[in-house]
Amino acid sequence: SRSEVLSVYTEVFGAIALAEYAKAAGDETVWQKAMAMYELLMPRLGRPSDTSLLGYPIHAEFHLHADDMCRITVAWVFNEIRPDPRFDDDLTLSVDSILKRHWKPELGALLENVAPDGSPMLDLPEGRMFHPGHAIESAWMLMEIARRRGDETLLQTAVEITLASLDHGWDREYGGLRYITNVDWTPTHSLEADLKLWWPHGETLYALLLAWDLTGRDDLAEWYEKVHDYTFSHFPDPEYGEWFGYLNRDGSRVWTAKANGWKGCFHLPRVLYRCYRLFGSTSASGS
Repeated sequence: SRSEVLSVYTEVFGAIALAEYAKAAGDETVWQKAMAMYELLMPRLGRPSDTSLLGYPIHAEFHLHADDMCRITVAWVFNEIRPDPRFDDDLTLSVDSILKRHWKPELGALLENVAPDGSPMLDLPEGRMFHPGHAIESAWMLMEIARRRGDETLLQTAVEITLASLDHGWDREYGGLRYITNVDWTPTHSLEADLKLWWPHGETLYALLLAWDLTGRDDLAEWYEKVHDYTFSHFPDPEYGEWFGYLNRDGSRVWTAKANGWKGCFHLPRVLYRCYRLFGSTSASGS
C-alpha cells in the first residue's frame, strides 16, 4: 500500500538515528535496537510495488529506485560505525540494482520505476518518470562507494548519471532543477513537477563537489558554480536563516513556511556537512 511505501522512509531515518546514537553514547543496548530495525527494514526493500506513484494499486509491478537508495543510506551508516561484510554486501546489492535495473544510458536517464527484471515500462507514466534530483542523490552515494573501493568504473558511471540528470532536468529558461519530468517530456502525473525544491539542489551541490574533488574535471566545476549561484540566491532566508523549500518554476516562493510533513531536518544538514568536509580536504586542485 501507499502507506507502507511511505513508512519505509521513517524506518530508514529511525534506523540510522539509533545507530548513530549507539555510537555516540557507547550504548550496546541501543545498537541492538538499531540492528533489530535493520533486520526488519532490509527484507522490505526491493519487493515489487504496485503503488509507485498514484497512491492506489494498478495492474503492474515495479522495482523502485527509492528502495535501492534507502538500502545504501542505512547500510553505509551501519558499515561506517561497525564494518561488517553483511553491510558491504547490502551496498553491493543496491549498486548492482541501480546500474543494471534503473540506469539506462541509451536514454540518458536513471528511471525511478522499472519492471522487477529492470525492463523499462515506458508505456506507463510511472515507467517514464525521471526524477533528476533523486538520480543525482543516488549518484553521489555511488561515488562515495567508488571512492571507498577504488572503483574507477563505478565513479565514472556515477559522474555520467549526474551530468545526464543535469542536462535533462536543468531549466534553461529560468534556471534551477525541475522536480520531476517524464523521460520523454510527456505530461507527468505530479502537478508539482515544474517546481524547484530545496533538497535536489542541495544534493546536486554535494554530488558535483564530490565529483570534481575525485576527478578535477572543469565541466563539473562549471556546473557546480551554476548550481551554487542559483541555490544560494533563491533558497536561503537572509533575514531569519534556514532555507525556503518550494519555489515556482520562475523562482518565486510558493510559500514562506520552512517545514512541513516532507521538509524536515535531513537533506540540508547532511549535504552541507558533507560539502563542508570536502572544502576542508579537497584533493582535485590542492586549494
